Amino acid sequence: MRMVQQLRREDPADNSVISRVARLLSDGVESLRNWVKQPDIDAGTRAGLTIHELLSIALLGGPPGPSRIGHRPQVSSR
Repeated sequence: MRMVQQLRREDPADNSVISRVARLLSDGVESLRNWVKQPDIDAGTRAGLTIHELLSIALLGGPPGPSRIGHRPQVSSR
């Protein structure tokens, strides 16, 4: 992430930074792009789900918040 940020500071017009760094790290472009933008989302300076919200969805199967409190799964009457 720091490498991408530094290269962007050095040449703000370079739009290929993420793909070049992903290739250097043998990582996927979209994975790296998500890693780079997540801190901005968590800070509230970019739209998207925070890491807390993503984890809540992954672990609980739904967004965090009052609607999850006291939630009980539906039981089939069969």
